[in-house]
Amino acid sequence: RIILPCVLIGALAAVAMSFALPKKYVSETLISVDTPDRRSIDNELAGQVQDLLASPFLVSVIQKENLYLSERARMPMDDVVNLMRKGIYIQARSLATEDGKHAPAFVIEFVYSDPHVAQRVDEELTSAFMASNLRAAINHSPYVSRPPMTFRVEHVANLPDAPSFPKRRLFGAGGL
Repeated sequence: RIILPCVLIGALAAVAMSFALPKKYVSETLISVDTPDRRSIDNELAGQVQDLLASPFLVSVIQKENLYLSERARMPMDDVVNLMRKGIYIQARSLATEDGKHAPAFVIEFVYSDPHVAQRVDEELTSAFMASNLRAAINHSPYVSRPPMTFRVEHVANLPDAPSFPKRRLFGAGGL
């Protein structure tokens, strides 16, 4: 007699809590990497990621897009920049090619509470990343044994149609 009401109350409380939490939308861009020696892209991307996550660039994006307004009112800009960094994900992937092989690729994702802003910021991050890669290719020395990588945007920044968080079904299941 007591178990069923407790289960229902737990599930309802968890679903109610999911409505109280702010929604988060994820916009992502898929970029393929063309490199003749098919080496691991992780080490090569590390330097370019540092350029992308540099404070001056992120501050300009935060100001241009009016990101984190309430946080900017109560936190120093360095903390807001760190908050933005937590919403940026760059993950290596493998992309199936036309000949059945796998090519290296990666995804740039940005998480934010507004889907349109998430898409615009993801586009800006991708543009900055592509520009960084172009600068690296232009500055490439012919005396270095490895040629620069070529990036190609396979899927542009998407406009998320549904929030990625909170997942109300998962909350309900957790409450059960």
